[in-house]
Amino acid sequence: MQINDYVKNLATYYSSQNSVYQIKQKLEDFDAFNNHKNSGEITINHINNYLVFIDDRFNTKIQSSDRYENIGTPDRPRKTVSQRTKQLFLSAIRQFLMQAKEFNTANEVLVLRRRFKKAPQRLPVKLNVDETKKLVESAIKLGQNRKEGLTNKYIVLFLLDTGMRRAELCSINPNDIRFSEIKNSEGIYKHTIIGKGNKERVIYFHNALLLNYFRELHPINSMKSCLFERYNHKSKQEEIIPFPPQYVWMLVKDASRLAKITRNGIAVSPHKLRSTYITEFVRKLGIEKAQRAAGHSSIATTKIYTVDEEPDEKKIPDLTKKLIEVK
Repeated sequence: MQINDYVKNLATYYSSQNSVYQIKQKLEDFDAFNNHKNSGEITINHINNYLVFIDDRFNTKIQSSDRYENIGTPDRPRKTVSQRTKQLFLSAIRQFLMQAKEFNTANEVLVLRRRFKKAPQRLPVKLNVDETKKLVESAIKLGQNRKEGLTNKYIVLFLLDTGMRRAELCSINPNDIRFSEIKNSEGIYKHTIIGKGNKERVIYFHNALLLNYFRELHPINSMKSCLFERYNHKSKQEEIIPFPPQYVWMLVKDASRLAKITRNGIAVSPHKLRSTYITEFVRKLGIEKAQRAAGHSSIATTKIYTVDEEPDEKKIPDLTKKLIEVK
């Protein structure tokens, strides 16, 4: 059995598109490193050699690029691929070997995987009001023109207002939003999306934010198929396509660097905005409602976002109301 054949059918083994993408990337890299061997030819030595190779490759990257912030410094002494990444690869290659009925090698991979200790769970990172305001202002500055600045602004605001994942944000069709229900700037608009793992869930927008978005960036009578779009310059017809999730990741990272907002010396990612939303939601409305709003399949995941201090409604800022008017 060839890895290429297995990769084509990954969606039958994993429900998450992100998992399929990551596993496909790792298995194809391993396959190229070993010159496209059949499953029967793969041994534990090939796998060990590949693990050494990706460590060396990673170490070369952090020496030649400033993209890997603070890795190899006292703040982040790691100079090799993370143990979690190795565990993911070993799980994927073991699954492939099991499907190919190479049980002896699969068992050796299982023993090897157990050597890598699970990394300690990281607590969620939450931004305060001043940091979120600076982040929005920096996102606007990164725009090369007014429209791009507004686009950046609303990308960050929607992430903070709804706690959506970046892929979910990029997939929303504004024509599905019932404008007749948000004419009043007060209150909350509920919108149903298909989230991670193809699960349906409800997200909550502040009406005022949606009204500002439609007024500044998206005329009501336009036929845009996504909240944020751009021209595909690779196409001869310059077709309009949605912003990719990777753009959202880069935007938040760049805005974080510009605003000098870091955690342990590292620029914050879009998931930190989701953490901010969920933490505030837990404190305001309780863990069960927060679980539904975040789209967590297990309440144990939502419990990570609980805080020790007693919730005080008067002290909890409404981030969206404070940020909507940022110019």
